[in-house]
Amino acid sequence: MISLGKKVDADIVKQINDEISATVNKNISLTDNIEDIFRLKEFSQCIATGNSVDGIKARFAPLNLDRYFNKENVFSASFVAQGKPEPDLFLYAADKMNYASKDCIVIEDSIYGIMAGIKANMTVIAYLEHILYDKNEYIKKLTH
Repeated sequence: MISLGKKVDADIVKQINDEISATVNKNISLTDNIEDIFRLKEFSQCIATGNSVDGIKARFAPLNLDRYFNKENVFSASFVAQGKPEPDLFLYAADKMNYASKDCIVIEDSIYGIMAGIKANMTVIAYLEHILYDKNEYIKKLTH
């Protein structure tokens, strides 16, 4: 069940996740050449996302990301008390991956994620190619 302050029927949650999966299957693709990075063994990689565990599964399946990421290196905001923009998730992931936060690099496509990475004392790289954002407006928000 998802904690929303009231009870949520499990069938509704499944239906929503099924609809997300169907949409994702039709509309999502990996960024060009990103798998070249995923294949690198010179450094550890993980995903720390605000998505629920079910949401992660729904998004991973059509992209076949379980080749690179699994329960050992995928972390959901549901694992911590506070999600982004608080640093809890990134600090949790760093701890589980056995790294000090100062030794981590965060690649983020959201303002809240960037804020969380900075608060976690990690090096943050803003990914600006996300189709949901106006790049100029995004850059303006990041620099003010």
